[in-house]
Amino acid sequence: MHKDSYIASEDAVLWEKLRKGDENAFSTLFVRFYPELYGYSLKLTKDEALSHDIIQELFVNIWQSYSQLKPIESLKPFLLRCTKNLIIDYWRKIKTIERTHQGIEKDEIVFSHEDFRISNEETAAQTAKVLALLNTLPDRVKEAIYLRFFTGLNYTEIARVMDVNVQSARNFVHRGLQQMKDVYLVFLAAVPYALQG
Repeated sequence: MHKDSYIASEDAVLWEKLRKGDENAFSTLFVRFYPELYGYSLKLTKDEALSHDIIQELFVNIWQSYSQLKPIESLKPFLLRCTKNLIIDYWRKIKTIERTHQGIEKDEIVFSHEDFRISNEETAAQTAKVLALLNTLPDRVKEAIYLRFFTGLNYTEIARVMDVNVQSARNFVHRGLQQMKDVYLVFLAAVPYALQG
């Protein structure tokens, strides 16, 4: 059995147990997904305390309404989308800096060295270049890149989380990779001229 399909079926069993009020299933869900959901929330909010609160609220909501939960196709994208919705709701409630649904979509995801595991100086230098390139991307493109390569979602799952169609998800990722490639090629072309002066 393929690893992803095994995880998906394991998640489906876990979700079904949770829907029946199984506390162990809830605990397993919490332990399994909390770190990744927190990381995603932190990327969107840039606020550690708020991110913890958002994820706590998500799990409280899940537990309080376990008997009304519907079967879902894919657990991870569902939880990521719920996290994003809670963040959007939060910004709507406090109405600061006129953040709305579109505002959160414009919110920047900033990549840092913590997103990469650095093994040596050469890798660290390459990582710094990649980080600089990632942080030049438009926000929706950065979000798609983050979901694809840092959380491992497929394009269908990315589309669900970002509330776009699958082709748009593919386009965001492709556009991001292409823009990074173009910027990197311009940088490489400029190096010989910089060395002459």
